[in-house]
Amino acid sequence: VTDPASLPGLLRMSDAGIASFVKSSEGRVSGEEGVKLAQNSRQQIVEATAESLVTQAIKNPSFNTGMAAQLEKQLNDPIFTDNLDPKKRAQLLGVIAGAHGTQEVAESQIFKSRLPDMLEQAKLTGDTRQIDAGIQMLQEKTPEETIVAKQEAADKRNEALAFYTVSHDAGAVPRDQEAAYLAQRQTDLRFAMPENVGAATAAHKAAQQFFAERDKAFVSGNQASFLIAHNETVNAYKQTFDQNPTAANFDRYASYSSALQRHLYPGVAPRVLTPEMTSGIATAMHAINESGTGAAVAAKTLSDAANLTGHFWPGISRELLEKKVINGDQFTAALLFSDPRAASLAPALLSASAMTARQRAELHGVPEQKIEPFAAKAFDGFNKTLANIPEAAEVMSAHATALTHLMQVQGLSTQADATALAK
Repeated sequence: VTDPASLPGLLRMSDAGIASFVKSSEGRVSGEEGVKLAQNSRQQIVEATAESLVTQAIKNPSFNTGMAAQLEKQLNDPIFTDNLDPKKRAQLLGVIAGAHGTQEVAESQIFKSRLPDMLEQAKLTGDTRQIDAGIQMLQEKTPEETIVAKQEAADKRNEALAFYTVSHDAGAVPRDQEAAYLAQRQTDLRFAMPENVGAATAAHKAAQQFFAERDKAFVSGNQASFLIAHNETVNAYKQTFDQNPTAANFDRYASYSSALQRHLYPGVAPRVLTPEMTSGIATAMHAINESGTGAAVAAKTLSDAANLTGHFWPGISRELLEKKVINGDQFTAALLFSDPRAASLAPALLSASAMTARQRAELHGVPEQKIEPFAAKAFDGFNKTLANIPEAAEVMSAHATALTHLMQVQGLSTQADATALAK
């Protein structure tokens, strides 16, 4: 029985059933025994209902103060107080109180565990409603530790909101002007009215934190994700691309993000690789490395990405290599998709990228040591042309190695073969 509203009817049915049983016993059951049977039946029905109510309620993940009060009110109804054994009723009220206390502790612990993520979200969006609700929940509790926790949460909430506010102001400040911006914030703090000192202090601290996090992102090559998170225009272009992933929408996102990155950090190569693109390409490359197959799927993944990102693809390929999402052979294979005349070589090179040196050598009997000089010589002209370009030597070395591996899996072993493939 789970619905207290059905209890009166059930008890009437029970009384009528016992009375009918006594009457039909033809004197074998006395009236006094019938009364005891009826009382026992009523008690069992009410006890089962009360236990069911309490058990289901405290198992509810949303069990809270209001639900506990409602349960206690129900157990104070005459239908329970008149028919439920007092000891049993006291036991159930104790269970409710214990569960309520446990739930209060659990609510506090859950809020504290989720607070760091809530703060990060507030820094990005300025939305503190979840934090405010948690602080209000702590406000309603009396233990000293929850009072301390409430104050700490409130302080962190204000810091996160200040970070969000400052990020919109400081987000357009170039790297070489950060010091001047912070100095101005320090001046604002020095001359702030007493009632504004707290806000000025929080703003100065938030600006320092914002610049530190931005510097870290640019140094580590994660500036694309940082700007997606902290710049509303970049984020809007990125969301438009996510909702409608066309080449035109990617170009809008990547062009704006690149221009902003050059403004903020002149001399640092822009990065526009999105987390979703990284994940998709990593999955395709991992399938080749795990099984030695899947080259066709990987080729399609890279080809689609190259078509989608257009002239940004070479830079994205380089970023994938630096992040170790792809290896050297796969880097060269990725660049082959920039030119339709060379794209047909990519699947074979992707297959080679998953093989060991021994597997490549044994496939057609072409040893790596024999053709390495041919591959290197095939790129001599390119190397001289690119001699003054930073990182060109590293890139061309990767291409020469990829060319060697491609010749092995295609069974090619002459200088002429290497020169033709290099072109």
